[in-house]
Amino acid sequence: MFHWLMLFVAIVAEVLGTTALRWSPDHAPVVGHVVVAVLIVTSYTCLSIAMRRVAMGVAYAIWEGVGLVLLAGLSWALFDEAVTPGQAIAFATILAGVWLLKTAPAAPASHAGAPTVTAAAAA
Repeated sequence: MFHWLMLFVAIVAEVLGTTALRWSPDHAPVVGHVVVAVLIVTSYTCLSIAMRRVAMGVAYAIWEGVGLVLLAGLSWALFDEAVTPGQAIAFATILAGVWLLKTAPAAPASHAGAPTVTAAAAA
């Protein structure tokens, strides 16, 4: 559960950082860019922690997909950016894909016959 929480924090940090990127040039360029840097580093750090237990492809797809949909909503609400019906359908499709990734049965831990590298062997 902790790793899913880290994925959630990574998504929120990425969305806030990207929103600050859009907001900062007009309001507080220097402070805004520092905030962006801190939030993006936080996002990638939490994403890397999440990927210790959540498969990389699943974690990244959820991080990116949910982030895209949240950013579209925020850009519409905060910056008056339009969302066309086609875009709304695309965002719904992304969310459906995220739901499928989250609810699908887990893949086997490793490929049959493929060598497995452990942290101790890699050191």
